[in-house]
Amino acid sequence: MSALSGPCAKYIVEYEWTAEQAFERSAPFEDLVAPADDDSGVLDLNLHALPSDLREFLLNPQTGARQVARRFFAQAAEMRFTAFAAATSALAPPVVGRVFEVTPLDHGHFGLSYYDHILRGLRFSLPDEVRALVLNHETVEPGIFAGLGGVAVVHL
Repeated sequence: MSALSGPCAKYIVEYEWTAEQAFERSAPFEDLVAPADDDSGVLDLNLHALPSDLREFLLNPQTGARQVARRFFAQAAEMRFTAFAAATSALAPPVVGRVFEVTPLDHGHFGLSYYDHILRGLRFSLPDEVRALVLNHETVEPGIFAGLGGVAVVHL
């Protein structure tokens, strides 16, 4: 099994790429958290305009959840280089509680900010709904889980 970031999967469906093309862009699950042989920095069109913490994240090796997010981001950044839409260095308003509170608004041809979409899951603490579900074993209202068939928790 392999995985694609949401923006990449959306792009592939909208532009009717083949299953082979999707597979070539995907990452095997086991590789998401395995140390990379070549962990060079992730290049992106907006690298020059990023806040320093986000630029350091992309340019340096990561571990755990940050490594997974960085690998998904690398998929999107690679696809972003093929989009002819002009890059924008405009930044979104800060979102408190995220590891990267400020991210670029650039959409490329994804139809959404790929920075926000991929990096919003990196947080310093679990969202309240997840904490209630995982730590307290409580039943929770659908909320952020609406439309999901289940939730998997992987301890890294």
